[in-house]
Amino acid sequence: MLINFAAPDHGFKSNQVNFRLSGQAVPRPPVARNWRGLEGAGQILPFHQLSPYEPVDTQFSAWGLEFEGAIALYPSNPSFATAFSDLVLMPVVSTITIKLLKPLHSASLQLRGHHEIRLKALDARGNPVPPTKTFHRRYTEASKAPQETISLKLRRVRTLTLQSSSPFVLEAFSL
Repeated sequence: MLINFAAPDHGFKSNQVNFRLSGQAVPRPPVARNWRGLEGAGQILPFHQLSPYEPVDTQFSAWGLEFEGAIALYPSNPSFATAFSDLVLMPVVSTITIKLLKPLHSASLQLRGHHEIRLKALDARGNPVPPTKTFHRRYTEASKAPQETISLKLRRVRTLTLQSSSPFVLEAFSL
């Protein structure tokens, strides 16, 4: 069940607040959005429809994805702020796991972080399969954390794991 109510504008993008009841995923239709670096991509997951500080798990099951260890938020650290001030996903501890509920051919991820971010892909049995990548970033005193756009072929992949020893954000995910 989805409940909408109008709330006063407190600087958020929308004055509509959505609640999820009984732990059921709220089906949301695909939203076409252009995101710098992902133009021409397929469906971009609508992170903007999440609520700030909402744990992210089954909200995108209609797209064939489930998340573990992720929370939606507006970055309070200016070095992680996006150009559009949209909600991003951040790991609750140090890892975001993305389970593919159905076979997908490809995906693109847009990440931002100051330190190394490791991407590991696993098959249905938990065995590593390509792509396994490590993005080496050294901390700089720059005002913005470096951004990386990753395009992946997902043959045989059932789980993606993003892990870092320092905070990072997932700005966008497209199918």
